[in-house]
Amino acid sequence: MSTPQTHHTQPPPLPTAAEGARGASPCAALDATSRSSQRASQRISQRISPRASLCASLCASLCASLCASLCASLLLAAPARGEELKDDRGSKGLQLTAAFGGYGGAGTGVSGEGLGLHRGTSASLLIAEEVVPRLTIGLGSDSYFGGSADGRYEVGVYSFSLEARWRLSAHLRGLTVSGALGIGGGGFKPAAGQPASVEEASGGGGLWKLGVGYELGASAPGGFSLTPRLTYQRLGAQMGSQVSAQLVALAIEVSWESGRGRSEGGE
Repeated sequence: MSTPQTHHTQPPPLPTAAEGARGASPCAALDATSRSSQRASQRISQRISPRASLCASLCASLCASLCASLCASLLLAAPARGEELKDDRGSKGLQLTAAFGGYGGAGTGVSGEGLGLHRGTSASLLIAEEVVPRLTIGLGSDSYFGGSADGRYEVGVYSFSLEARWRLSAHLRGLTVSGALGIGGGGFKPAAGQPASVEEASGGGGLWKLGVGYELGASAPGGFSLTPRLTYQRLGAQMGSQVSAQLVALAIEVSWESGRGRSEGGE
């Protein structure tokens, strides 16, 4: 007698989410996607603390305030239409000066010995500008030609310097003081017919100069002016040489100034 065989049937597998999505209608798929996005947004918003939100709001407000302040400052700083910017430079403008006069001085030789007094003619040039009222700065050169009082030497000294001048008076013309720093060179050459014991002395190095003068001219800027000026200049011993020179010059300066178009009874 045969035993009947029993057949076990397995239940069909459940459809996966992807297969369900594929089998679902398009509207159902869109609804599922929307719900997933909402849940993600809720989770992100829950992770952001109230303190972080407050900081973000404060930063945004601060940036807006700074931008508004900067724009207001630029608008206030901009000159009105047709308004000219103030020129704070001096009213004299560019100055060209030539000076001629006489000088006297003394010097030392190669070994530091005194060479006696000497005198002669001086000439100077200056190109400058009144950078602010009463202060003039420029580049100048000075030349001195002469001879020693005892006739032993012929003297020549040359210099190039940066010079500043300050007008003591608040008016356009008046007393001025000056100072300069630069470099120079020169020498004491034996005059013709001198014995061999009279040695040539030449050298160069740094120099400084001080002066005082009084400007004479029109009360308005521009044009020509005259200035008597007394200066003292020292050419120091440098470059391994003991040669030096001290010079005192009295000269008349003739200056032309461009002017900046505004009169000046006082500044």
